Amino acid sequence: MKKLIYFILNPLKTVILPLCLITYATATLANSSSVKADATSTNQSAKTLSPAQIGEKAVAYVSGLFPAPEVGELSYKFVPLDKRIKIKPCDDDIHLAIPGSASLSKQTAVQVSCHSPKSWNLYVQVRITKMIPVVVARSNLAPGTVITSNSVSVIMKDSTQIRGRALQQANLLFGAKASRYITAGQAVTLRQVCLVCKGDMVTIVAKLKGLRVKTTGISQQNGSLGDNIAILNSRTNKRIDARVVAVNRVEINI
Repeated sequence: MKKLIYFILNPLKTVILPLCLITYATATLANSSSVKADATSTNQSAKTLSPAQIGEKAVAYVSGLFPAPEVGELSYKFVPLDKRIKIKPCDDDIHLAIPGSASLSKQTAVQVSCHSPKSWNLYVQVRITKMIPVVVARSNLAPGTVITSNSVSVIMKDSTQIRGRALQQANLLFGAKASRYITAGQAVTLRQVCLVCKGDMVTIVAKLKGLRVKTTGISQQNGSLGDNIAILNSRTNKRIDARVVAVNRVEINI
């Protein structure tokens, strides 16, 4: 009977207490969830770049340091990072720099660094290749073969792999003859062709004070672009020295 009377006289206490406990538990769970959410948000703010992404950023950085060459183009390629290197997260954008003074070399080291949440740095090697247009043989060319548009083509090639005076314009060779055996895919150099060959009939251009006089002659030896060779003048039957300027064409200054 006493308990019943207590319940009747104090109904609010018996209801409020459980409600307080429930409210407290709910608030605790909410705070706990908020803390976890904040931690997750903090972790997500730090970005972890892949090795390929870091390499691409290094290439973009280096390519912006050097102007395009007058002839040809520059090719950039990063060396893959060692697989044992573990890349750490970074809150901010990574910083790129070249230690010392930048120079156009075959391989350049790029320092990649981060300052937050923890400082770290690593190095990426970027290979720089100068590609230039080069005339190459489409097929094997035997000595004496007359070069036509079907004989050669122009491709971009690593400048360090070219030996001799390689040509960059195919039309300079049209009508010339191979003086040596040239294999398919090989860069054609001036030493391998004769723009004027021994026994060829050539046009002689004599230049005198702005005047140009033309005559003909017979070449006494093979010559390539810029070579001085002996020519027999057909009109005077005299031997002269002339400079090769084009296919079957020479010049002399009087």
